[in-house]
Amino acid sequence: MRDLCKFLNLVLLGFVLLPSTVMAEGRAVGLKVSTLGVGVELVQSFNKHLNGRLSAQYYKYSDDYSSSSVNYVGDLELKSILGTLDYYPFETIAHFSAGALLNGNKINIRARSVNGVSIDNSLIAALFGDLNGEATLNMVAPYAGIGFGNPVAGDEVGFKFKADIGVAFHGNPTASLTSNGLLSGTPLGQALIANEEAELQEDVDGYKWYPVVGVSLLYRF
Repeated sequence: MRDLCKFLNLVLLGFVLLPSTVMAEGRAVGLKVSTLGVGVELVQSFNKHLNGRLSAQYYKYSDDYSSSSVNYVGDLELKSILGTLDYYPFETIAHFSAGALLNGNKINIRARSVNGVSIDNSLIAALFGDLNGEATLNMVAPYAGIGFGNPVAGDEVGFKFKADIGVAFHGNPTASLTSNGLLSGTPLGQALIANEEAELQEDVDGYKWYPVVGVSLLYRF
């Protein structure tokens, strides 16, 4: 998350330092809610047909997840920065977007039970220890989409609404699983963990694309 914050600060600084001839076109800032989470969005107009857009979003959600032999508690953590160029062929209303997602999204999991036996059981806990894992994604994901609304069109100051729909290609998730129990360092323990890790990987394989749908309420300066 620290890297994401540094990147956001650098990009925001770039917007602040843009020449006044560019800045005169218009700027808007506000709140955004999307499938990437809740956050803030900044829109900067470069000319009548082209805007730059930057948003930072965060959300965390917990739920139960089960493989064939292990029940987990999973934490889905969404934290990302999306930067795009928005092209308006007719100056207002519809636009086409292309850009990149700086991706800190991941899933953290921890074992809840093994073969229906609670991990809190002293024998199971001693043999297998804590089972912890995660599914991570590519740090940078290309993005393409369409949208409606131009919050910096015209000269009118005030609140503006904007909607976007697109998709980010983050590649195949990578699943990993670790244990600190007595069996974790033995061939048997390593084989069991590797087998479970393979099942987790199979469960997340194929989720290469992430749909991005969002709405924004911005104030045009």
